[in-house]
Amino acid sequence: MGGYMERSEAALEPETSLEHEELHDKEDVFDEHLFGGSNPFAGSARVKHPLPERPPAVQGEENRAVGPSKSRPSKKRRDILQRNHRPSLNKLHGAPELKTHHQLGPLKDKIFNELGLSIERVLAMDTRPELKQMSVPNRYLDNASRLRAGEENYIFPGDIEISGPLTAIRAAYGEHIASARDASRIVIWADGSSSPAGAGVGVAYRLTSLKNDRWTNWNSLGLQVKGNDIGSLEAEFLAVMKAIDTARDLFSREPGRYKATTIYTDSQSVLDHCNRRAEKPPVSAIFRKAMSLKQLGSDIKLRWCPGHSKVPGNELADKAAQRAASQLFRQDEEFIVLTDDEGYGTEPEPTPFSPTG
Repeated sequence: MGGYMERSEAALEPETSLEHEELHDKEDVFDEHLFGGSNPFAGSARVKHPLPERPPAVQGEENRAVGPSKSRPSKKRRDILQRNHRPSLNKLHGAPELKTHHQLGPLKDKIFNELGLSIERVLAMDTRPELKQMSVPNRYLDNASRLRAGEENYIFPGDIEISGPLTAIRAAYGEHIASARDASRIVIWADGSSSPAGAGVGVAYRLTSLKNDRWTNWNSLGLQVKGNDIGSLEAEFLAVMKAIDTARDLFSREPGRYKATTIYTDSQSVLDHCNRRAEKPPVSAIFRKAMSLKQLGSDIKLRWCPGHSKVPGNELADKAAQRAASQLFRQDEEFIVLTDDEGYGTEPEPTPFSPTG
């Protein structure tokens, strides 16, 4: 019996030490790829400890003698034992570790600290959002509403990017460093919030000054949403709509200055819907608004940003959305009504879908 227990403990040691050494391996690889463009952890694993020659007996084999085996296990038995060990190795080395940004753990903190974003985060979170109310007509969110003729074939008139977690967090953090300043580009962060207290949307942005090539102060708007059946997904859709409206306002104030707009959202569901044809009313509304922005001269990109990851712009948009959702407004305070044109005239027709791309 003692021999069996000793062999079982020894069999567990390689997996335990592998887990510790793998963390150091990841950090070493990460240091080499900190500003690279691809996921350094994709691909084959580097196993430093071979599996034990004779793993413990498979559960359920009560009649097998306990202790060292006198003969080599059959091929079928070896296959079973190998399969039993492989899942833990795959979990350590393979894609399942990086399916969500939450699994990056200390690597996100490492990038955050390397880029020196602590001050940027404080500046963003010290910003006080402007809070207003917004009425949303049913046609924007009601799935029973009929799309306009031909709208089911519309596609988004720009780029939609959902990167892997590590690439996405690098890009989001990278928007807050000095080398990202660009006076011809607008970057807007959008977020939605829904709770029993109410629903809200938030947008946040800052620009690069033409005078001294420095950041302007943060601007943030939180809108308490009034409408029927507005959940968290609907709030995220509305946040992207208001981000596009904000970009259109900025383009109209200074015609010819801006050339590109990037909108970050932490909702992959919104981007997944926008990456298809306009099968839902909120998607077609985003497409129409985006097309009107494009006709003002802007390239437009929707990009995924990991949420709750200390990204300054995303955290400010989230703060604005949550405060707006819980704000108590006076009945006589002004409402903003979400409309199709909002002063921009008749919106142009979005790009029809083409199966050939």
